[in-house]
Amino acid sequence: MDRREVLSTIPKAVNLYIIHSEFTRLPYIECDDKTFDDVAFFFDIKENADKKSKELLEKKQKNTVVELNQEGILRAFTHLVIAGVDAIKYNCQGEDYVIQLNEIVKLSDFSDLPPEKRPVENRTLQLTMLYFAQEIRANIDNPNTPEIHDMEEEMMVNILKARFLVPVREVEVEGQTQMQMLMIKLGENGGSMIPVFTDNIEFDKMPNDETVKKTIIDAKSLINFPLTPECDGFLINPMGVSLPLNAGIINNLKNMEITSADKE
Repeated sequence: MDRREVLSTIPKAVNLYIIHSEFTRLPYIECDDKTFDDVAFFFDIKENADKKSKELLEKKQKNTVVELNQEGILRAFTHLVIAGVDAIKYNCQGEDYVIQLNEIVKLSDFSDLPPEKRPVENRTLQLTMLYFAQEIRANIDNPNTPEIHDMEEEMMVNILKARFLVPVREVEVEGQTQMQMLMIKLGENGGSMIPVFTDNIEFDKMPNDETVKKTIIDAKSLINFPLTPECDGFLINPMGVSLPLNAGIINNLKNMEITSADKE
């Protein structure tokens, strides 16, 4: 079967199988060693998906094989695009094919819109968060490897480039309407943090509340926002692959911002 034939089978597929990471509850992502694309793994035969699953378990990457129907396949492709994934590695009839996502789904192009009108998306940040979560949780007994350190540095750089969606609620203070950020409590002894989101898909995971609105804040404004004593920082994507920004990380981000500005 040539590549064109393989590509034509995907829209017709009744069901496919995908490898999900148990560390992120999202598709397992890997950098392909030949094309260097960031790929998720799809299969047309469950036995082949199970074989790949066992290989990943040997690398301490806990995972599950998930069966997708037609609606689930399309939803998975959409989420992968938002997460910054380039391609899928599709195992069709036992052969692997790397297929770019833009060959399967139509990607929206917002480049003609002014920056302030573009939807908030942080694909590069999302991707580095996925990689970081997979690696640090697979190596929980040895989290200080050079690979994990490099991923963490890259993730911090991407945070500084990001814009975030922040839930706010209107409150009356001395007769004036102000926008107040929300806070979520992290368990009984986990403190409280302000939730922020990388995109609308993550934002919409919040419980529906008509009194809550969204505002857009860039990273510079976020890390310089004055926190109250009862607030421990920010939590990126609390309903997804979450990443806490506590006081120590915020200070590191501020120092990185200053160093970057000095170099310009």
